[in-house]
Amino acid sequence: MNEPQDHLFFAAARAVMELMMLRRTDSLRLPYPPLVQLTLDRIVLDCLRRGDDPPTSVPDLVARLGDPARWPFVPPVGITIPLVDLATRTPTRTCAEAASAGPSGVLEQEAELLLAEIAEGCRSAEHFAECRAFLSENIIISPARGRALSSHRRKSALLRRLRWLYEEAPTAFATRGMGERFLAECARCRFPAFQVGRAEEETWRCETGYCGLMDAPTLYGFHDSLLLRAPLRLFMALPGQVESDLLRRLHGAGVSTVLVEGGLGAHRTTHPVDGPVFQVFDREDPVLLAARFSELDDLPGPPVTAVIPDRVVAERPSYLTTLAAHLEPGKTATVVTEAELLRSLIGAVEEGLAHA
Repeated sequence: MNEPQDHLFFAAARAVMELMMLRRTDSLRLPYPPLVQLTLDRIVLDCLRRGDDPPTSVPDLVARLGDPARWPFVPPVGITIPLVDLATRTPTRTCAEAASAGPSGVLEQEAELLLAEIAEGCRSAEHFAECRAFLSENIIISPARGRALSSHRRKSALLRRLRWLYEEAPTAFATRGMGERFLAECARCRFPAFQVGRAEEETWRCETGYCGLMDAPTLYGFHDSLLLRAPLRLFMALPGQVESDLLRRLHGAGVSTVLVEGGLGAHRTTHPVDGPVFQVFDREDPVLLAARFSELDDLPGPPVTAVIPDRVVAERPSYLTTLAAHLEPGKTATVVTEAELLRSLIGAVEEGLAHA
């Protein structure tokens, strides 16, 4: 993924993510953030040089990014998921992943920096793990949830400590009804939900994309509620859903683990054997994930076994094949599914008991 055209793809993804973060406007209007305007100018210039029809405005660019057949640039080989979901008019998770790619990446890198800052203020690894769990379990803090957390001594202390990682939701998350604005929460995964299509249709889809369409999300006052920052939602809390269930099942079977310092959240098994280190990667696009594995492979430290959630493979049966096809030759990335990791580690415990 080193062709010059790829830079426009990644820049477009970062521009769309910046547009989603806007809080002061309900529509795309001038003046646009400098990064957005610069990206549009670069894409227009490139289209004119190649003799293609350039986007006529930022809204036109956003609309074209919702259909890969209309992208005003050549995308990286193998990437076919839109950067914009036209039904909700919001960035896809692929857009967030593309915005994190390469040396100018922003979201995943910000998540790592925020977690490192949290870790610096923790008195122990257990305290840090507790902070991560709190964030993953509390994506949206409504006034009622805030009061419930404040009534619990330990959770109240965590809320005070981590309050700076929450913010008022961007305008893109607003649900309108009865002359008011609301923040919708998926009743299943508790991530924010976007209204699909026209307001009178009253249909929502959660940010994760796993829970399907819903007609009855939980609604909170838009300006009264707080939302966990996007980098931590998408790159820590989302895989954290699978991670917490995975750890619960491992611990229940007698496999002990510890959280590895640094990064988004890798774990090392300590019983029945010391190792391996594994990390859950819940990513929408396998091509971008393969490129990320190449970057991780060059970092110091023990090799990490990448765990692909079963729900990812269920959504896209060709995911693992595509991922393997785009792994850089010579790299040592080890990739397993959630089910394969469980079978391997729990099987080791059962084998040890059988020989005891």
